[in-house]
Amino acid sequence: RSQNVDFIICALSNVGMAIAPKTNNEDVILFGTAIVPSDFVTISNKTIRVYPNSEGMASVVAEHNNNTLKSKRPAVIYINNDMGIDCLKAYSNIVLKYNNQVVYSESYEPNQKDFKDIINKILQNHVDCVYVSGFGESYISFVKQFNNDPRTHNIILTGDMTFGLPDTKSK
Repeated sequence: RSQNVDFIICALSNVGMAIAPKTNNEDVILFGTAIVPSDFVTISNKTIRVYPNSEGMASVVAEHNNNTLKSKRPAVIYINNDMGIDCLKAYSNIVLKYNNQVVYSESYEPNQKDFKDIINKILQNHVDCVYVSGFGESYISFVKQFNNDPRTHNIILTGDMTFGLPDTKSK
């Protein structure tokens, strides 16, 4: 074992997914927080998640959008990483459970600033509800651009816990 390390605590999906195989080889326990991909805990019997996975985030939003908001034409806009991809899958699985489908989905890059094309595609697909998954400045940029476009005012924008963070709300 390297450096006599018994355990590591890490945060964020990309970090946890990258180091999990290495910690397994070193017989080190990995506690992951803010790691969304469902398969994180299957990489090794030494990985432990202390944070909701995609089912605990995206699935809850999908249930709400279907049952409470009565969405019939949902879209998913997700960050292009393990977290976003897993949230798209989880959301889509719930929508399928209700004999519906996601009519439009697209990823965005963590450093993306311009969302005009994505917003135009949302409009072209006659979406009634958008679930946005992600974090950071690109997430905030999408939310701001979506909310500031008068053509989207009849489309419901939903998100998971990132939606309510002080950084997101303040901008």
